[in-house]
Amino acid sequence: MEDLGYTPKTVLYHLRLFAKFDLWLQRRRRRLWRLNEEDADRFLKRLQTRYPAVRYGSRLTLRLLLKHLRDVGVVAPKSESIASRPAQRLADEYRVFLKEERGLDRSTIYHYSSHIDRFLEEHFGAGRVNLRALGAREITAFVRRQAPRYGRAAAAQMVTGLRSFFRFAQFRGLVASDLAAVVPPVANWAMAGLPKYLSTEAVKRVLGTWERTTVRGKRDYAILLLLARLGLRAGEIVVMQLDDIDWANAELAIRSKKGDGWARLPLMVDVGQALVRYLAVRPPSAYRNVFVRDYAPWQQGVLTIGRAKFQKSRLVPLHESTLRQLRDYKKRRDRFFVQQPWRRPVNRIFVATHGGPLTGHRVGRDFRSLTRRIGRLISRHVPAAFGVRTGAYASPGIATGA
Repeated sequence: MEDLGYTPKTVLYHLRLFAKFDLWLQRRRRRLWRLNEEDADRFLKRLQTRYPAVRYGSRLTLRLLLKHLRDVGVVAPKSESIASRPAQRLADEYRVFLKEERGLDRSTIYHYSSHIDRFLEEHFGAGRVNLRALGAREITAFVRRQAPRYGRAAAAQMVTGLRSFFRFAQFRGLVASDLAAVVPPVANWAMAGLPKYLSTEAVKRVLGTWERTTVRGKRDYAILLLLARLGLRAGEIVVMQLDDIDWANAELAIRSKKGDGWARLPLMVDVGQALVRYLAVRPPSAYRNVFVRDYAPWQQGVLTIGRAKFQKSRLVPLHESTLRQLRDYKKRRDRFFVQQPWRRPVNRIFVATHGGPLTGHRVGRDFRSLTRRIGRLISRHVPAAFGVRTGAYASPGIATGA
């Protein structure tokens, strides 16, 4: 665990967690060979009922423990679940079709099939699947129920997945008519959301004001240059490996999921310098990804920054008065938990009094209470303030959810 970047204090905490997990398994006479993720989830659920302030990240640590036990052969390899319902079997056939016939990327298959799983489960459950009984009314009702749960891009992805599935069903002869034609579109007007790109002047201002003295700052600055100079996608930056950088020929291999093969792009001087500065301070990691997280465990997945509504990192300008209030709150919060040593706060700015994360219901209630007091009305969709992490205001002029 120390190789993954955990501090000795955190290692001691998780070792105690493992000891409790071992005792819990012994009491239930659970054989170690049959240990799986469901056992770990049941243990954490029971532990959190007795100790609500269980540290955030315990679930991930137990997952790492299971992976290590599988690697050394103490726990049985993870087996894929066998589809027992007709709806599950049809969804699995659709996944195979997307992979072998359409050649889609694994992430695209996951997102498409997740909507299909929900659609088939809602309409057929454990019974026989009869797609011929479906019509425009059932499909439209499903889209109208599910679309409000997502943003515009995710809702558009849902209807795209439905159309793809119904074309597959027509190809297999499971439907008599073209049901893909009756899937309603999702309204997505131009200029209705955030801009898809920044102007040259805006990019220069962002790069010029970026903090580059810390490991996180150097990492994020290199990522910004790859986005701005080479036009890479977020997914291409995530999977970038150390072996993809050809320093001798000043080239960069791009593992793109668009098209066949890899692309090779010239490594510009400023981009190469930013990469060198970051790699000089990059945390040691067993992963070969260029960019890793700056908190334990050091592994790939750095661009899963702040799981907000848009599923991407965002730069939010903060006024100096707001930064001052955030710093003051953090000092008072830390002082409170120093006086209450049995409560361990999670790694977030805003926390509940017991140290755990705030819930969306609590945040929404507080926002509506405050706005009523100042005579304003806001919608029921409140900002996700409970998802902001500690360190988000480290830069003097820009806050990031990294």
